[in-house]
This record gives sequence, structure tokens and C-alpha cells, in this order.
Amino acid sequence: MVDLDVNDKMLVFATRSLNFGHGRPDIHSSLVLAGCSPDEADEVIERAAAGIKQRRDAEEKAKRIGALCLLAFGLAMLAMAYYASTGQVPSGRYGRLFMGYAVGGGAALVALWMLIT
Repeated sequence: MVDLDVNDKMLVFATRSLNFGHGRPDIHSSLVLAGCSPDEADEVIERAAAGIKQRRDAEEKAKRIGALCLLAFGLAMLAMAYYASTGQVPSGRYGRLFMGYAVGGGAALVALWMLIT
């Protein structure tokens, strides 16, 4: 696990520059001008890139878990709405049944979209 030391100004600079889309040669020359040695600048850029990759991987995993939970919720809502539509719903409750189908189907579709993208 790569920790970002917020007190290391060079590492913070390299991380922000990579996040903004600046190229490695530009960041390297800026770090050298700021007082880093060329070897230290390369190390700082590599640590920043590893930290960014780790953060993006963690975000992807959290998104996947959230999508699976949302999919389970949507499918459960659809199952309950289907069960209620088999004749168990007293008259006057069809609005709730429709909302169960709408919320369950919507949640399932959003979860599938999250998993695909």
C-alpha cells in the first residue's frame, strides 16, 4: 500500500500534476528545478503514480460492491412485487404494487449499468 505523505511537498506536487494530466517529462523537469535530484524526482513520480493507481483500483472495487448491493435490492423489490401481484394485493393497493415494480426495475437497471461501465 502506497501512502501519500502530505508533508512531502514534492510528492504532493507530482500527484496533483499527474492527476491534472501533465506529462512525466514536464513533472520531472519541474521537480529538478524545485531542488530534487534527477533520481529522486523519478522515485517521487513513481510513488505518485503508484498511489494514484491504488486509489483508482479501490474506487473501482467500491463501485462494483455498491452495484452488486443495488442489484440485490432491485431484484428483491421485483420479487416482492411479483409475489404481491399473484393475487395477494387487496383492492386499492395497486399504486404500491406499481411503485414496487418501478423502484425494483429501476434499481436493477442502474446496477447493471454500473457494472457494465
